[in-house]
Amino acid sequence: MDARPQGRGAAHLARSAKEASGQRGDPGSTEEVLALSPPYRKAGARPLAAAGQRPLLLLCALLGLSACGTLQAPAVTPPLVQRDSLHAFSLAGRFSLRHDGKSSIGQLNWRHGQDGDELLLSSPLGQGIAEIVSNASGARLTGNDGSVHDAASADELLLSILGYPLPLSKLSDWVRGRTTDADQLTVDPLGRPLHLRDEYWRIDYEYDSDDPQALPGRLLVERESVLELRLRIDDWSPLAPADSADPAR
Repeated sequence: MDARPQGRGAAHLARSAKEASGQRGDPGSTEEVLALSPPYRKAGARPLAAAGQRPLLLLCALLGLSACGTLQAPAVTPPLVQRDSLHAFSLAGRFSLRHDGKSSIGQLNWRHGQDGDELLLSSPLGQGIAEIVSNASGARLTGNDGSVHDAASADELLLSILGYPLPLSKLSDWVRGRTTDADQLTVDPLGRPLHLRDEYWRIDYEYDSDDPQALPGRLLVERESVLELRLRIDDWSPLAPADSADPAR
């Protein structure tokens, strides 16, 4: 029996790309301004309440405000994803790839778990291009035309399909600024990865906030004179152990 990871086919690929694109929509925002005027009252008209009733009205108003305050739940700020404690993750973003004088751009959705990876590559408009599923059994690429390509690893698969080396096995560490050789890592004043060298590769990082534990929002992955990959990461999410299991199972 073939133990290689199973792709989900062109129909699933297109549907997944559409759903992923929809999740990252950029809704517009509008503001409405209401002009309120004081109530009109004829000259000589009696006030709405006699002087003896004013304390009662004031008490009712205060009770009303108190009730409104108890109904409004305080805004909850979602916890920030901590870079040092992030293991399994999912990310969504955009990519730009240059190689051999050619350029490609598109969208990227990536789930990296303890047992494997699942990547969905889409066009800038969200149309599925390819799905890559990789685990200990091997790697499989399914194209939007239904074509299937298998290899022993994701690195070998990308090399055979794309014609150039793009080490997915290392990229999962690079996007988090991790390396086994601390001497090749330069950090910024907040202690975050800024520049990383890994053999022939150079990785540069940019951030969207001043949080010392922030994950990068932009990456430049470059192998001089061979390949340049730029990533704009719009969303990071940690995966629970149950969610990070082998996506092919």
